[in-house]
Amino acid sequence: MLLFAKLLKRFHRDESGAFAVIFGVMAIILIAMGGSAIDFVAIQQSRASAQISMDAAVLALQPKIHTQTKAQIKETAEKLLIEGIGNATVTVTMLDPVIDKDAGSLNLKAKISLPTFFVKFVSIDKLEALIESEATRARNRLEIAMVLDNSGSMGDYGRIGALRSAAALAVDIISEYKAFPDKVFFGLVPFTDMINVDPANRNATWLDQYGRSSISWDNFDDDDNSTNTHDITSASGRLSRFDVYDSMNNVSWAGCVEARPHDTSLPFAERLDVYDKEPTSADGDTFIVPLFQPDTPDGTGYQRNYLPDTNAACSTTTSTGSCTERTWSGRYTYAGSSSTYNPDWGFPSNPTNTCSCSGRTITSSSSSWDWYYGTVTTRTCRVLGLRERQERVCKYVGRSPAQVGYDSPNGSCTVDPIAPLTNDMNSIKTKINAMEALGGTNIHMGAMWGLRVLSPQEPFSQGVGYDKGASKVMIIMTDGENTAYPAGDSFNNTYYYSMYGFHYNQRLGNLSSTSAELSTEMNRRTLQVCTNAKAEGIEVYTIGLSVTAGSANAAMLTSCATDIGKVYFPASSSDLEDVFKAIADQLSDLRLSK
Repeated sequence: MLLFAKLLKRFHRDESGAFAVIFGVMAIILIAMGGSAIDFVAIQQSRASAQISMDAAVLALQPKIHTQTKAQIKETAEKLLIEGIGNATVTVTMLDPVIDKDAGSLNLKAKISLPTFFVKFVSIDKLEALIESEATRARNRLEIAMVLDNSGSMGDYGRIGALRSAAALAVDIISEYKAFPDKVFFGLVPFTDMINVDPANRNATWLDQYGRSSISWDNFDDDDNSTNTHDITSASGRLSRFDVYDSMNNVSWAGCVEARPHDTSLPFAERLDVYDKEPTSADGDTFIVPLFQPDTPDGTGYQRNYLPDTNAACSTTTSTGSCTERTWSGRYTYAGSSSTYNPDWGFPSNPTNTCSCSGRTITSSSSSWDWYYGTVTTRTCRVLGLRERQERVCKYVGRSPAQVGYDSPNGSCTVDPIAPLTNDMNSIKTKINAMEALGGTNIHMGAMWGLRVLSPQEPFSQGVGYDKGASKVMIIMTDGENTAYPAGDSFNNTYYYSMYGFHYNQRLGNLSSTSAELSTEMNRRTLQVCTNAKAEGIEVYTIGLSVTAGSANAAMLTSCATDIGKVYFPASSSDLEDVFKAIADQLSDLRLSK
């Protein structure tokens, strides 16, 4: 027992192995301390690389703050940051971006982390850094498209006069009474049931100069063959609507256009009457078709008949008149038919018939009994069907119908032309003061052309790019609702020719659609135009003069606007000035000095 106690005391006093233990502990600390500089340099290098990438990302994404959501910007920024760092060991965590649209600023923040190599020995597995970058681009240009209702109802209760005064006042307020401000641009889109793009654009490349659009030859044909399709379907065989105008005397295109095709094979948001796709030869439907109201058949009482169906320029072998033919069952003679001989007068063995009712529109039919020929049936028909008589282009050659009016090729094209963006305030106010009230209401097409005026691409390319720091604004004012008038006659199913053609052409609805159903469809298309405009960063204001609260029209105008603060429903025309002044005051705040 004594020996064990001595040994224990000796072990307690022995210090010969202490250095190894101490060195082992200190070595870990020394390696971590010495290597921490390496880990620190690595995270600093990653931070510097990330900061450069973040700066590039914020500059690239700042113009998108008006057209993309926070989530979209965050996702894109993260991808750009990861790509710029180029180190798979660095973990990137993007924080939510901070966007101030009024100030034009975008603030991006992200955390980066890098696994450690040395300091992990002291339980520090990773090093982190916070990077931040902000870009601000001042709004250096203000573009405003005023889409103003010029329909017939605007002539009531002094509305058009009040609108002219209110709109001109807004121009003055926003431009600060300067004759030629360098940062404020106005465009004007007067609309009725028609849109006029200005006959001065007759040779514009964005107009359908060669009949390339699929709707260009709706209601026109040149073969006088009722058994063929009702229009020219081969692009190589088409003529331009301008060719038909040019074939007439003392008549020219007045500037109105038709809506582009509503191709149901495309997503609704990308159909060409709601989507601003630039005209391209790769897609004929992207071209704008000049409006031409066809002449309807003679002797029918149908709406819009303004020319004879016959013309010296048409084929002399083709008659537009009637054919009478007789057929008989035969009793003491063989069954037969003739258009030139009455069975009671005798039947030649080899008759030469001059016409036939086979496949034609029968206008009358009767039967009688003959002791020699049996049952004799007499039928009268039109040599050319009504559709062919309406569609034949030869009847326009050399004719001199009225230049404009419901019974003319230009139809109800009485609205003033669009004024593209300009900073000549005197010019835009002159055009505002020239507006007159006449015609129906097509808000859909008014909004669509408002979008085109602000767009940087053709038809009107005066607007700058959506990413060039401009504030783009569309003000839509109407006192009515989208209107369409089906029926009228059983042939074209409409009272007048519209931007969608005849109702018969079914570009807006089907043949059984009611006026209310067509109005609903026009509202749907109007809303899509507004949605597409807002997606491009365009601020949309709507004004519904005397529009009934709770109506479908009020709901459409409310949804069309950017937010509830940009919707106005003045009760009377005397309130228009206050509304336009309120909008002008808001827009004046968007202008910056540099």
